Amino acid sequence: MPPYIKEKVKPKTFHIGELVLEPDILPLVSDRDYTIQVKAQYKAGDRGVILAHGGQEVGYIFYIEDGKLYYEHNNYGQSIKFPAVPLQPGQLNIDLNYDALGKRQGSGRLSLNGQQVAAGKLGLTFGGFPYEGLDIGKDARSPVSWDLYKKYGVFKYTGAIKQVKYIPGSPAPDAQEE
Repeated sequence: MPPYIKEKVKPKTFHIGELVLEPDILPLVSDRDYTIQVKAQYKAGDRGVILAHGGQEVGYIFYIEDGKLYYEHNNYGQSIKFPAVPLQPGQLNIDLNYDALGKRQGSGRLSLNGQQVAAGKLGLTFGGFPYEGLDIGKDARSPVSWDLYKKYGVFKYTGAIKQVKYIPGSPAPDAQEE
């Protein structure tokens, strides 16, 4: 791995309103294990995108609709959705643990406030895609979920998001050294 990439592979915290471009986010998730930790506030009636990384070609999105948390993984046009998770008002600690299994495949475990609420295969790990960067509190660029975009547009989150933290892990067993 080139030094200019290696120096970027360390935990990073992002906040709403911050411009996060692909060179800042892709090394944290590209063909490797990673954890995403979101701290947000939720009250009854809040809705919108918590975070979106990527776009119509590939990416993932966390959003709240009708009192439920959703996670959707866009696998080159194939949508993989975890079951909706009912929410209670208060602090939300949302964690996604992604395991890069090799052969560019991966699986994930979604937890809410320390309790695992969903798990399953998520398809291809990221490589050179996506090019859209990271949006916090909306999906303002190429939409990860066309169905969601058709209903709500950028779908700004109406609650508060304290932070989004990415923790990169080990490369996939067969990850290519560059």
